[in-house]
Amino acid sequence: MAKRNTQSGLGSPVETPGVKFGAVVRDGRGTPIVGVRVRSVGGDRPFLDHSTFVSNANGEFALYMTEAVALNVMLTPPLGYEVKRSFQMPGPGDYNITLRRIVRVECTLPAAVRVRSREYVRGIVTFDSGEPYAGSADFTISSSDARILKTGTGGGDMYVEGAGVGRTETVCSYCDVQSEPRLVEVVE
Repeated sequence: MAKRNTQSGLGSPVETPGVKFGAVVRDGRGTPIVGVRVRSVGGDRPFLDHSTFVSNANGEFALYMTEAVALNVMLTPPLGYEVKRSFQMPGPGDYNITLRRIVRVECTLPAAVRVRSREYVRGIVTFDSGEPYAGSADFTISSSDARILKTGTGGGDMYVEGAGVGRTETVCSYCDVQSEPRLVEVVE
């Protein structure tokens, strides 16, 4: 089935064979997001050569396939937005997708930790939609001096562990957006 493709950028529509899976990607306030990379997940798909795998200035992308099957895509936005690892497009058509912009990242760090003591921490994210997210999934944590304070993740948890007496700055990151550095003191 032929579709009119107006995304060619050449000023005039061209005939495009295949079925269209299209979407507009917006942030939590409804603003289109340019530069979102789109990738099929879950196996090879029969895409046609003129599929747009990056959202344009209007936040739009279009994937043209040879057959009308369900499609799962991973969306990787520019820095500063949440990542949507899987978005299901159950069939051809146009979809609206929201990727919230990260406004703030915080970490619930203790002011002090004892040597050889482990404290579990969690991250808090505030999105442009006003919705908060608290947890440890998709967070990373780091210390400016691992000889004083070890950091890590495991089993879905983040932690800090006193390694030696002193003070060190610690930050959490969510989707590569960092919290403000916080000073943590390690005591005997």
